[in-house]
Amino acid sequence: MVAKSVIDGRCIDREDIIQGILRDESKIKGWPGWEGFCRAAGKDEERIKEFAKWRDGNGAPMRVSPIGIINRPDRLEKIITDVEMACSMTHGARSTLSGACAMAAAISAAVEGHERKEVFEFAIKAARLGESLGNDDNRPPADRILNGIDFVNGYRGSQLATDLRRVLNPGFLAYEGVPYALTLAYGIPSAKDAILAAVNQGGDADSIAAMAGSVTAALYPDTLPEEWVREVEEANKLNLRKTALKLFGLRQ
Repeated sequence: MVAKSVIDGRCIDREDIIQGILRDESKIKGWPGWEGFCRAAGKDEERIKEFAKWRDGNGAPMRVSPIGIINRPDRLEKIITDVEMACSMTHGARSTLSGACAMAAAISAAVEGHERKEVFEFAIKAARLGESLGNDDNRPPADRILNGIDFVNGYRGSQLATDLRRVLNPGFLAYEGVPYALTLAYGIPSAKDAILAAVNQGGDADSIAAMAGSVTAALYPDTLPEEWVREVEEANKLNLRKTALKLFGLRQ
């Protein structure tokens, strides 16, 4: 839905994304906040801000891949602005917006062809800048991302996703989910393996797998199984290749 809005408007349009969330055909399966958001959006902007004020889940960083695709890394300030425009109507807590900035930046750098180390340095820089957004809940994800990277750099085992839980939790809050997902992407050089690792750890497994998979596939595109892409396209009546090419055509 975010990608379609970007393609149609050739930019991040906050109001169009709000309307996209409200439309029945784009109702987000299982999102417990959907009805509350609809009630708030039926009132006015202040009610939307009040609804979103302390929402701090993975729903924001999980949906920012289009922002990373349309923006080059040298437009970091634009990435931060686009994240706020695309996510603040549903998630107003600083931790989730900072985490969303990290995700979008990582994808931007990976699409540009940067090396793994540079991709994650850029993600942390974006997370720090994202700490200027939203309502301060005193749970910045940047330090936790660094903790995950340090863990991977010293890791000598064979079950990274499981052992990582000693330092990070694959939880439903963005300050947990984003560092865990990015650490998987940093430590597992395969989109297939990173996705499988995420979905088998419990917690917010679907969102974390989406995040880890998006960054890892951008870094190592040949590791995302073609049959998985086809099945997702067929089951959801999507043309992901066409969507991706249109987004890339808008890359600034």
